[in-house]
Amino acid sequence: MLAIAAHVFTAVLPGFQIANGSFTLNGVPTRLFAGSLQHFRIHPDHWEHRLATAKAMGLNAVQTLTPWMMMEPSPGEFISTGILDIVRFSKLAHAAGLLVVLRPGPFICDGPDFGGLPWWLSQQNNPDLLVPGERPTSQLRVRTADPAFLRRVDIFTTKLFALLRTNNLTADLGGPIVMAQIENEYGLFGSDYAYLEHLRDTWRAGLGPGVVIHSTDPPTSKVLGGSRIPGVLQTIDFGYTSDPAGPFAELKASQAMVNTEPQPLMCSEIYPGTLTYWGDSTFPVIYPPTSVAASIDKILDTEHCGGSTSFALWLFAACTDFGWWGGVLELWSGASAWRALVPTYDFGAPVDESGVVRPLFYLLQDVLRKHGAVIPEGGLPPPPPCRGYGAVTMTESLLLWDALPSLLATTALTPDGTPIASATVRTMEEIGQGYGLILYSAPIVPSQVAAGRVETVVMAGMRDRAEVYLDYKLHQVCGRGSTVDTDSCESPIPVVPGSPAPQKLDILVENFGRVTGGFQDSQGFRGIGRWVSISSQTVANWSISPLPLDNVATALGTNATSPVTAKWGKANASLTPAFFRGRFTIAAGDVADTFLNVKGWLKGQAFVNGHNLARYWGAVGPQYTFYCPAGWLHAGENEVILFETGGANPSLTVTFTSTHLTVGGVPAHDWQPCPAGYQTHQRGYWDNPTPPAASGGDKVNHTVALCSAKCTTTAGCLAFEIYEQTSCYIFVDELKEPAFVSDNKAGVTCKKVEQ
Repeated sequence: MLAIAAHVFTAVLPGFQIANGSFTLNGVPTRLFAGSLQHFRIHPDHWEHRLATAKAMGLNAVQTLTPWMMMEPSPGEFISTGILDIVRFSKLAHAAGLLVVLRPGPFICDGPDFGGLPWWLSQQNNPDLLVPGERPTSQLRVRTADPAFLRRVDIFTTKLFALLRTNNLTADLGGPIVMAQIENEYGLFGSDYAYLEHLRDTWRAGLGPGVVIHSTDPPTSKVLGGSRIPGVLQTIDFGYTSDPAGPFAELKASQAMVNTEPQPLMCSEIYPGTLTYWGDSTFPVIYPPTSVAASIDKILDTEHCGGSTSFALWLFAACTDFGWWGGVLELWSGASAWRALVPTYDFGAPVDESGVVRPLFYLLQDVLRKHGAVIPEGGLPPPPPCRGYGAVTMTESLLLWDALPSLLATTALTPDGTPIASATVRTMEEIGQGYGLILYSAPIVPSQVAAGRVETVVMAGMRDRAEVYLDYKLHQVCGRGSTVDTDSCESPIPVVPGSPAPQKLDILVENFGRVTGGFQDSQGFRGIGRWVSISSQTVANWSISPLPLDNVATALGTNATSPVTAKWGKANASLTPAFFRGRFTIAAGDVADTFLNVKGWLKGQAFVNGHNLARYWGAVGPQYTFYCPAGWLHAGENEVILFETGGANPSLTVTFTSTHLTVGGVPAHDWQPCPAGYQTHQRGYWDNPTPPAASGGDKVNHTVALCSAKCTTTAGCLAFEIYEQTSCYIFVDELKEPAFVSDNKAGVTCKKVEQ
């Protein structure tokens, strides 16, 4: 009889798996060198460039998020095209040789409005939020196992996951998606394990067996305990640190509580910078690049960290919360805890908002090469062109009161062009409005004001920023971000004897964004949530005008057909609140990315060719320039409209520049080419936290040329020199601390470096 030897075969599971404490891709041990590249915050025309730049740095994966708030703007709607085309983005990543780490939410991060949740989850008694057979509740609770919330999560993710699987985008089907995160830093919010288990099971059923499901939290035992469940790989997030072994030890201890086998170690967010808020003193906030690179070097040291380690840089490429998409943070109780985010979401990324690399890019490229990354031979792709188009004069202006009929007539909530009549004030959610501003108008009863008395307008539950107008004149600003910063704003009305008492009250409330992190608010109401009173008497008979301003081009633009077009007049800087309009021409072949500089304008919203570009707040800073992608411009005449509520720039001008304007209004210098004999690596930003006196002491990010050459005084010393218009800095030994050389660009020599 023929003897048949017995062999034991270990099946190799397709897709991305966990085995022996490591990740495997189709059976091959794999480490992730990832960077967060958020497709919905970057114009689609630039996706391929950013992906190629990620590959050039040595990354093998990108991390992106699916914003529920944008993909389902109303219950049952599902949008996955344009800037939300996750299928196209994933296929482009795959073609570039990059894997994808996906964050489907439902809460995605601390940047977008409501953390990426749809605004309509805050509506009371919305029939779309009711669960069949369940007892109705007045308010669902987000980020919990509330059946009403889970039902809406399931409706959205069923569509999303089917889209991904149908297009073969998960790793077991040969696609690039290898990981999918549930929630984000949930341990900072709660410990509803039933909720997390529901997400885990939904993710697994929808995405198949070839995707690792994971969570991420700061590395403390309490926070990790809030999100620890079987079947979900725990990862951590933190800023740069001199010794990441400590955070990973905390992670391993937590993983061991639900796993008998060792698990991969991953920092899903390591921060090269941090958030910028309105009112901050620095823009952007960039951590020391050498310290960040050193931290990632240690993260990837498997012996030092005690296991197979991976990371994702948050962020790889800076991006933009266009229009109303940014949120606010409330990190503790009290009015001072409220922080509103600026539109540029930067985080000190190695690639800036317009696609230009910073010094951190080269430092990380060397670190990743050291740890086995393959750097493509093609090198770094050049950044998309970025141009300045100069000053634009706002030649026309239009008061809000005159624009109202047209704005209302082109808004879905008020198609007849008249405000909503209501006995009491109502929130945005109550009238069906998600974003923008809302105008409350009511008559003042004569008995409520009298000569010689000082009455007070009280806005109870005013959770945003309100501008109070009496007879169409600005009386006071109160609410968040003002000197009167409470939930119940009080605005005194002095009545001078012998003068007529005011007859009309208008309150213009700006939705600054729902809470996106910290103490998440299930009831994210915007507008005035309770009542308005004068002399302790509730004001009645309101006219409510929703102003989402998603129709500016239709209602007020050059091609608008509304009768309001005849009301535009010669620009008058004294008008407020008002729209200001200007036009500029771009030559054929000269369309490029640009930055809109609105310094000198105090508070408002900017629109370019009808696109809602950004919220601006020049009265507090620190952001004064706003990135505008080339895809929103065209050859020929272009239009810019500002809706200004704080006070126009007396010059009535804005400027389109090629660079950001940083803290203090000091412009970045124009790029200068390298001198003869030096190689230009790429124009880029040099972050200058402690500039020498000879440079004027300005703390700015200079647009520069990154040049290299052999040093003239030390053989074999490779130097990187930073040239600007007036002074020269020189880096030696991989872009470490610079030494100021001189204003004379000729004869520059290197500091000696030990070889």
